[in-house]
Amino acid sequence: MATDDLVLAQARMRRRRGAEAMPLPGARRPAGRGAGLGKASASIRYSLRSWSMIVALGLLLSLSAIARRLELPIQPPLGRLCAGCLRAAGGLYLKLGQFLANRTDLFHPQFLGPFAALQDRVSAMDLAEALSALPPAVGQSLQGGYDCRHARLIGSGSVAQVFAGRCRTSQRAVAIKVVRQPSRRLMLRDAAALRAVARRLSRLAPFRRWPLIAAVRICVRPICLQFNMHREAAIQRRFRARCTIAGEIATPEPIAVLHPHLLVMERVDGLRKLVDRPPGWAEALDRALDLLFTLLFAEHLLHCDLHPGNLFVGAEGDLVVIDHGLSCAIRPSDGHALARFFMALISFDPKAAAQICIETGSAAAGGADVAGLEADVEALFGDASRASAGAFNLQSFAASLIRIQARRGLISTPAFTLPVMALSAFEGQLKQIDPDADFQRAALGAVVRALSLAEAA
Repeated sequence: MATDDLVLAQARMRRRRGAEAMPLPGARRPAGRGAGLGKASASIRYSLRSWSMIVALGLLLSLSAIARRLELPIQPPLGRLCAGCLRAAGGLYLKLGQFLANRTDLFHPQFLGPFAALQDRVSAMDLAEALSALPPAVGQSLQGGYDCRHARLIGSGSVAQVFAGRCRTSQRAVAIKVVRQPSRRLMLRDAAALRAVARRLSRLAPFRRWPLIAAVRICVRPICLQFNMHREAAIQRRFRARCTIAGEIATPEPIAVLHPHLLVMERVDGLRKLVDRPPGWAEALDRALDLLFTLLFAEHLLHCDLHPGNLFVGAEGDLVVIDHGLSCAIRPSDGHALARFFMALISFDPKAAAQICIETGSAAAGGADVAGLEADVEALFGDASRASAGAFNLQSFAASLIRIQARRGLISTPAFTLPVMALSAFEGQLKQIDPDADFQRAALGAVVRALSLAEAA
């Protein structure tokens, strides 16, 4: 597509969008009380959407678990129905589907089969349509510096689309990442609705000892921030400066942020998905594991989106990590406490783990039963130690620990919620690639380094 043609296509898309939004002749814009009622109506609508999705997903996931237990041959249709609901809902629920897609250790593989399409094969739009939602000057600036005549789509995710281009001056291959504006608006509304749902659930007796409101706030915050390309470029630069190793770990170089919703970066060709086990996959997987724990425990940087669509093996056998939008920093104190807990888990020290729970949590009304907590944590550690490396499940372990704390009068810290979810997402992918991998032992090197650095400081 020539430059003039692209500009004209953008203009047509803007006119079409403007015509659709234009009020009928004689119609008046809602103002005052009417506008307030409109906002209230939208809030109620999105709250109902959240409640209905929670109920529907809970029902479908429960049916899948029952069918797995009874060995009923209905997993594929249930999976298609559930994945279809998540794709149709979009927004945060599409992200949830991407998280569930890797959890073959929790759900039947046939149930999760249709979820693979949620990773990087989301419905796409062309570059002109994607740019039409941005100011015209952005498209003109892009056309001035980059050749987009053959801007083929190379990635279509729930948050953004990525197109191939080329720098006009250096002829360097570039990737152009453009945020999907409808997805951005929908995710922000979903986040607000989920926070409202958490507030209501927290008033119910079964959830009063769960850090529900804070946990939801912590989890949705990086999702709301991932649309800022200035932020993503800064995280990419930090990642490149602190974590990349020549020939071992790489990530694309950010080149220019032309708009808060448009990022131009280096394009890396010849990539093969890590989950497909290409040549050199075992070494790349070891690097990915060490990288994940090093980022968390030493750099206090959490990559929350390490699904199969973002981890690749390069042409030289190096690990290539893309899409740092869903990354966030955590407090050093939280990273240190989590490293200490992992060390207690690896070295089978339930008393140390219980002490960390007490230090990081807060006692509910009536105080905490410390003796009971220590006994329950020791029993939980005993169950974990008897399980094989492949059978250990971090997500189930964390859920059991939270239930123990609630039963013993302790409200667990919400600061661990997002790291555990991110580690669980990667754990699911790890078991999909190498079912016998030892997730705990893989963390040992990074944990020891992080604790040694903390003691030296």
